[in-house]
Amino acid sequence: MENKIRQNAFVVFDIESCPKKIYDEFYKDTFEYSTGNLKLFNFLGEVPQAPGHCILVDLDNGSIVGLYHTDNFREANEDEC
Repeated sequence: MENKIRQNAFVVFDIESCPKKIYDEFYKDTFEYSTGNLKLFNFLGEVPQAPGHCILVDLDNGSIVGLYHTDNFREANEDEC
């Protein structure tokens, strides 16, 4: 099933979408605080030239990160916002 995230939605990394070994090695430092809580991002949208890849804004520092797989994110629930 395709993961359809609304443009400008707050998102978090969906840990269940990624093997733990891959998450720990490549993503944990970027998408998780040292406390174990997930970092919140603003989903700007998918890159037209790279379908399935997205652009995000890190809400902590305003940095823009991109070309991560859209399917690895989910919209944040109320408790995560």
